[in-house]
Amino acid sequence: MDIIATINPWSDVNYIETVDNLYKEGIKILRINIKVATSKKDFEELFIYLNNIVQECEDIKFLLDIAYPKDTVRTFISNEKYMLEVDEKSTVNMIFFNSNETVPYFYPDKIYIDQDPVELKKGETIIYGDGDNLLKVVERISDYEYIMQPLISGEIWSSTAFHFQDAIFIRNNNFDLFLELLDKLNYKNIFGIALSFVENVEEIINIKKLINNNIKIISKIESVKAFDDIEKIVENSHTIMYGRGDMFFSIEKIEDLLDYQCLLNDLCIKYKKEYIVATDVLSSLERNILPTRADLIDLSSILKMNVDYITVSKSLTRNPNLLKSLNILKNIGL
Repeated sequence: MDIIATINPWSDVNYIETVDNLYKEGIKILRINIKVATSKKDFEELFIYLNNIVQECEDIKFLLDIAYPKDTVRTFISNEKYMLEVDEKSTVNMIFFNSNETVPYFYPDKIYIDQDPVELKKGETIIYGDGDNLLKVVERISDYEYIMQPLISGEIWSSTAFHFQDAIFIRNNNFDLFLELLDKLNYKNIFGIALSFVENVEEIINIKKLINNNIKIISKIESVKAFDDIEKIVENSHTIMYGRGDMFFSIEKIEDLLDYQCLLNDLCIKYKKEYIVATDVLSSLERNILPTRADLIDLSSILKMNVDYITVSKSLTRNPNLLKSLNILKNIGL
């Protein structure tokens, strides 16, 4: 089983050093979250970043994770750092807008959601990221704006997902820019394209018509709805990625999270497909030099399956604890 490391070259000024250190430890597949690219400039910069990485490590491969065919609702922050500090003792305004129709003037100290308005009730809470924070509705100002109370102090970053009680998805407006990027890259450096929130086989068939046949399609299973068509999805994909983070917000019972992981494992064996498990794998290494017992139990259950790859988050990729613990992890079978 191999590790796929997530990097964000836009925010990591030392990304070449990060990649070089990973490469020396045998990590040669990098996940790039294309969802954070929101403009032509972002894609032009990404092409430069990827070329720089290939010049340093010529046989490196990129897993390109795109917001197609669907994605979760994501934030926009106005300041240049794309980050807003929130305080549990104060409130923050959340504004909905639709960038297909109009781009508003971004005021500081506000959270913007690129989505048609969502009706929220007073006292309702929404989840930021993978549970990094909760925001409670204090007051409705208009159909487009709410006053929100963060439950803990912390940071809200641009392009990070918000999870509402009723799952809402938006389509990526930058898919054409992604296809342009794809045409400029060397196919031998592309591990595959990860499709977000795949829920039926037609979504896979549609994108196969648009890209080179040599590029692997990685279907991310992130909602319960996908299991209505799961055999056809697995059969028509090259690789399956189980996105446990978003799946958590879709399940009804907590035990479903592991049950679905096992079901996907069985189907990947049946159809001879590669299997990737993502989200919160070894996340305790962000704080500790050794994984917690809970992380080791999780890793042990993954090792017993037919899992080919695990992905680690961008924050863990940049954390020296990951590299320091690799030898220990290899000794227990990773």
